[in-house]
Amino acid sequence: MNRLFCYGTLQVPEVIQTVTGRTYTGKSATIDGYAGYRVRNTEYPGLIRAAGSTTKGVLYENVSEKDLKVLDLFEGSIYTRRLLDVVCADGSETKAWVYVIAEHHRDILTNDCWKLEEFLAHGFASFMKGYVLGRKNIYSSGPSSEDPPGLD
Repeated sequence: MNRLFCYGTLQVPEVIQTVTGRTYTGKSATIDGYAGYRVRNTEYPGLIRAAGSTTKGVLYENVSEKDLKVLDLFEGSIYTRRLLDVVCADGSETKAWVYVIAEHHRDILTNDCWKLEEFLAHGFASFMKGYVLGRKNIYSSGPSSEDPPGLD
């Protein structure tokens, strides 16, 4: 099982549950040396290297390989999944998967820092309707022949 650090929309329980079909309980964590900026013309962020920055988020544990593959499809080609150091609220450190903006897509970011509170107040409803539910056919293919019903 894997750990996944989420700094944007996936830290909202309703979003990750809708995408994966599972309920994950996260704990507060941070990642140093990275900053989240809003992706141009969207409600969601992208994470890039930024010396001296710290980004808050949520650490999910016990994320299955199957769910990571679904999340890879959900995130799309502008992101790359990297194994990075994450600092938990208790000060302990661990490695976790993190979706960061692929270097050749860095220009899609604005200079606006992404803020969870603003997203929840002004972008959440349209994001759920358009980006999450409206794209479900892209990331949700249902059980495959390799995944018998009831097995995760």
